[in-house]
Amino acid sequence: MKLSFDQLTMLRTSGFDRKDGCGFGVQLMSARNWRTARSLEKRKLGWIEGGRPNGSELPGYFFANQDGTAITHPDKLEEFLERARRF
Repeated sequence: MKLSFDQLTMLRTSGFDRKDGCGFGVQLMSARNWRTARSLEKRKLGWIEGGRPNGSELPGYFFANQDGTAITHPDKLEEFLERARRF
């Protein structure tokens, strides 16, 4: 499965622990974030909670599930970290 840089970043910066119900999500603050989160949700790599892209009083958050957080590319990790430092 090939994922974009934005998709990999969102997966790696979010997660959810089903054992204790705690997690950390990515707040969806732009159309680009929403598009990325929806594409990951369609691939069943996570889910969106709250918010709407066209305005809502509650912010939307993306949480990666276990399949999403299991996606790693050790051979590409250094390249990913170097690209992430630019942002």
